[in-house]
Amino acid sequence: MPGVATTPGALAGTWYGQLEFASRINLPVVGWENAGANGGRLITLRWDAAAGQYIWENRWCWDDVFEVQGTRNSFTDEALSRLRVAEIPVLVDAETGDLSTNQVVDLWGVQNLPDPATTPLPNKDSYQSQPQSDWMLDEDGDGNPGVTVHIEGNFSGTGFIVNRAVFALRGVVKSPDELVGLIEASTLEQKLLDSTIRIGGMSAGDTDQVPDPDPRASWFQMVRGRDGATCDDVKAARNEGRLPTRRPF
Repeated sequence: MPGVATTPGALAGTWYGQLEFASRINLPVVGWENAGANGGRLITLRWDAAAGQYIWENRWCWDDVFEVQGTRNSFTDEALSRLRVAEIPVLVDAETGDLSTNQVVDLWGVQNLPDPATTPLPNKDSYQSQPQSDWMLDEDGDGNPGVTVHIEGNFSGTGFIVNRAVFALRGVVKSPDELVGLIEASTLEQKLLDSTIRIGGMSAGDTDQVPDPDPRASWFQMVRGRDGATCDDVKAARNEGRLPTRRPF
C-alpha cells in the first residue's frame, strides 16, 4: 500500500492504536496451533525535530489473547495500566509516507537483562535464583512475580508470567489521520513461572511459541485521537469500528 506525503512533525499528537501479533504455539498432544493477541494502545507521537523522528509513547488499554483449544488468558485493566510506558523512535519519510522503526524489545515482568533481546528469560526453575531473581519485576504491583494472568477454560486459575516480544514496524501514512502496516516479529515468548493450576503435579512450564510465518499475519493500525484521551476513548474507537477487529488493509 502506498503512503501519502506528510510534513515533518505533522503526525505529532494523540493516537488510538492496535497491534496484533499472530503466533504458532506447540501444545502437548495436540501439536502446533494458531495463537496470538490483539493489544489496544493509547499512543502519543512526539516530534523530535533535532533527530528528525517521532517518539512513540504508549499505554496498554487491552490485551485480547486468542482462545486456543478452549483456553483463554486475560489481564485486568488495572494490571495493564501499570505496564511500563514504551518509548519507540519512529522514522517517517515525509515524501513517500513510509513509516518504520528499528528493533523494539517489549518486556513484561523483567528488567535489567544483560541483553534485553537475547538473554534467556527467567523460568519456573530459575526465577527465584540469582542472577534471574535480580531481573524479576512485579510489574503490576500485586505482590506476585512478573505479571498476573487469569486463565479460563479447560483449566482455570491464576498464573504469573514474564513475556518478551522483539519486533519492528513497517508501514505507511495512509492518511493524515491513519497509520497502518505490518509487524515484523522475530521473537514472541512467554514463561509461566507459577500458577494455581496443578496438572500432573506441575503448576508451570515454558511455552513453545514462534511468530506466525505468514508475513501479513501480524499488523498494526493507528487512528487520530483527541488530546487528553483515555483508554475509554480507545475502546470506544474499537466499538465504533474505527479500530476494526480485522486487518483494515
